[in-house]
Amino acid sequence: MRTDHLDLLKAVKKVEIADTVFEKIKARLEQPKPAVIPLYRAGIAASMLLALLAAELVYTSHKMEKNEENIKLTAIARVNNNSLYQ
Repeated sequence: MRTDHLDLLKAVKKVEIADTVFEKIKARLEQPKPAVIPLYRAGIAASMLLALLAAELVYTSHKMEKNEENIKLTAIARVNNNSLYQ
């Protein structure tokens, strides 16, 4: 069985192609590629930027609410007569 596969490989011959194929490949490699960003990549970048801005807004508003609560608590804590402990 193994010799059958080797006999098949011995029968393989070099493929002859036209010389113009090499010239076409070479010309195509030398052509500059256009600097175009695909639309889906621009969409991904824009959605990531919007998600980052939304997360920043949520974080900032939450931080401001905590800051307002702390200001109210400090106003209550300024009472020095220990009325909060009775």
